[in-house]
Amino acid sequence: MRWAQLVLAENDPGQFDLCFWLDYFRRTHSDGVCLSAGGYVAYYPTRIPLHHRSAWLGDMDPFGELVAGCRRMGMVVLARTDPHAVHRDVCEAHPNWIAVDAEGRKRQHWATPGAWVTCALGPYNFEFMTEVHKEVVAMYQVDGTFSNRWAGHGVCYCEHCQRNFWDTCGMELPRTRDPQDPHWRSYLLWRQERLFELCRLWDAEIRKVNPRACYVPNSGGGALSDLDMRGLGEIVPLLFADRQGRRGLMAPWANGKNGKEFRAAFGRKPIGGIFSVGMVYSQQTAAFYGGERAQKKVEDHTLGMYQALVEARIPFEMAHDRLLDREHVGQFKTLVLPNIAALSDEQCQQIRDFVRRGGSVVATFETSLYDEWGVRRGNLGLADLFGVNAAGLVEGPVRNAYLRLEKDTGDRYDPLLAGLEDAERVIAGVYCVPVETTGSFPHPPLTLVPSYPDLPMEEVYPRFPKTDEPGIYLRESGESRIVYFPWDVDRIFWEVLNVDHGKLLHNAVQWATNEEQLVTVTGPGVLDVAIWRQENSMTVHLVNLTNPMMMRGPFRELVQVGEQVVRVRLPSGGRAKSVHLLKAGRKPEVIEGNRYLTITVPAVLDHEVIAVDL
Repeated sequence: MRWAQLVLAENDPGQFDLCFWLDYFRRTHSDGVCLSAGGYVAYYPTRIPLHHRSAWLGDMDPFGELVAGCRRMGMVVLARTDPHAVHRDVCEAHPNWIAVDAEGRKRQHWATPGAWVTCALGPYNFEFMTEVHKEVVAMYQVDGTFSNRWAGHGVCYCEHCQRNFWDTCGMELPRTRDPQDPHWRSYLLWRQERLFELCRLWDAEIRKVNPRACYVPNSGGGALSDLDMRGLGEIVPLLFADRQGRRGLMAPWANGKNGKEFRAAFGRKPIGGIFSVGMVYSQQTAAFYGGERAQKKVEDHTLGMYQALVEARIPFEMAHDRLLDREHVGQFKTLVLPNIAALSDEQCQQIRDFVRRGGSVVATFETSLYDEWGVRRGNLGLADLFGVNAAGLVEGPVRNAYLRLEKDTGDRYDPLLAGLEDAERVIAGVYCVPVETTGSFPHPPLTLVPSYPDLPMEEVYPRFPKTDEPGIYLRESGESRIVYFPWDVDRIFWEVLNVDHGKLLHNAVQWATNEEQLVTVTGPGVLDVAIWRQENSMTVHLVNLTNPMMMRGPFRELVQVGEQVVRVRLPSGGRAKSVHLLKAGRKPEVIEGNRYLTITVPAVLDHEVIAVDL
């Protein structure tokens, strides 16, 4: 359950304290470890020509000593390799192993003089590194190998890549990263399949040596990953969510998001999630609609929606856009589509089928306006669900656009406006899809106040304080509910973190889901809430994110939050046998009745785990 990674520097042999690290693994109760073995530097007595031994290695075997010590503690051991660079002698002996830039120059390493960047798709990986992996597994019988920086760095124009790409696709390598360039499209798919082929090769060769071992690639996951997580999930048995630090504006839940994205593509695990809400992420939208601007056009929408759900304490999972069939999304009541712009006809049909089975949808901005290749459609692919047609090009950036809060004919506010009743209007988005209605929307809770000048100050007033143009489209069909925001509410929430936008997103998901959450948590602070179900138990995990450094940089200290009241919905016919707070090591105050448990958690410092035995 707990993994450690020890990366050796070249001058560590003979200098690092072996006993210290073995004791560290023991003190941290680590069950598995990833240890530096070879690739750029070998930390064992390799017999492979040109496999660079550490200059400090001598007749030592630090990797072997670490493996033996970890084995004595019953730990699982992965051997770490790094194939992304080589030393000068390798470059001189095999210049065709080195990556080449668009101008035909061999790539020197950007950080280390005298080192050269390898081509990930050619014989260095497919031949040389295959022998390295086989040697390590044969000599030490490790449980597998793990590769860092194995997938290359940008487009390589070496002779192997040029020839292999031409043989497969019949075209030259791309000179642009335009998602609509057929050369770039073909390259993305070719490179991906070439790397999958490499994964399969390394895994097969390792298993020939040790049938119990496997190959584990390092992969970041998520919409911005350049490897299809669905395809990767079909090949490898294990991935690590590699999120080692935070920089810029980056929430502390980023690691949890990465884990959910992996789980969405990797299918069932020994512990299965039970969630009413699944948020879709789309690698094809990032690649073929976002392109080089995928962070702002795609990921910022996802991050804004994610932040809103965390703040609302709504337990949710991630769903992969290429796994929208009943088997993978049937567990959800609501699918959330944060600007999932690029969807194929088949994917649109899968979403319609989800709705026909009683599921609900919350979608924003350009969702379904493009096909799977990022080519704009004449209309929204889900226009029939949303009840609107696209009516022109995206408008924006706009300034001073607002949304007016409207009451219905009974002088009541719609549930979508809960918590906003004291506001007359809220800020609208920066970009908006103009639409024309095809259904009936008689009393929209939000109506558009058109944009007006922001300077000079004397001109800053609305020219049209009220219109009938909806700022949101709500529909009901049987047990299904559909919410469509034609503007970038999720992206603007991530950029500005305006509380009104967060409430709108929270309320939209709750209204669409139309059932009480599996778990509700009431109390101070910002908590990330998750719940799992096993055959005879339920587990609620509360992670305390309350901190002045929440959105940027490392935490300086943990800030404890006070009492949390947790209400858990029990499965039909289930009763609680016992309830424990695992972090606090005590039994909490519990009230049981009418299929619900109400549990009082006195305080949360870093996290608390509520274990309910049924």
